[in-house]
Amino acid sequence: MRLPRPFVVGLLIVIPAVMRALHFERSLVPMGALALYCGAHFRNRWLAISVPLASMVLGDVLIGLLHHDVSYSFHATLPIVYGCYALNVLLGMGLGRYWDRLKAYRQHAAKTQPFENGPVREPSPIATRVLPVAGATLGGALIFFFVTNFADWYLFNMYAKTWQGLVDCYVAAIPFFTRGTLLADVLGAVFFFGGDYLLEGQVAEQPEAERA
Repeated sequence: MRLPRPFVVGLLIVIPAVMRALHFERSLVPMGALALYCGAHFRNRWLAISVPLASMVLGDVLIGLLHHDVSYSFHATLPIVYGCYALNVLLGMGLGRYWDRLKAYRQHAAKTQPFENGPVREPSPIATRVLPVAGATLGGALIFFFVTNFADWYLFNMYAKTWQGLVDCYVAAIPFFTRGTLLADVLGAVFFFGGDYLLEGQVAEQPEAERA
């Protein structure tokens, strides 16, 4: 049984937003993984981009309400942060196209391969699923780290506007990256993509008449 799409979309928007509001200081919320997942699994491109960005907007509003100042979380780097998550959606779309091509190739091979060669060999999930998702997750997290911290260095006066000041900014951000952004995105990728893969396997094992 599959949940209605509007219900799923609502959950993907509301739950991360509430998590961001409750755990704002730790930043342990998998927004990058959510954006990656939406790009990989939503065929509608506007929906894929809208879900993580809508969750970000809702989360920022909730953070502002908790601090009794709606403008609290709306800052100069906000468009850059949102842009990084939009790039994650594009990375997810690349994953989706890769899996579509792989599926089409397997279907074509199953029809054209001579019978005496036996059935088409199933590709390794590690090579086709785990490694691509891991690479996209790490890539998205690194883009977020370098772009947003460069923006912090450039737009604010916390560090000197020198190469050393830029290095100091990045070094100071490493703990927040490893224990926040990267850890959250890795856990989120395991949850979103791993859970989706397991559900696909369960659906595939069901008789056709039982599939919703």
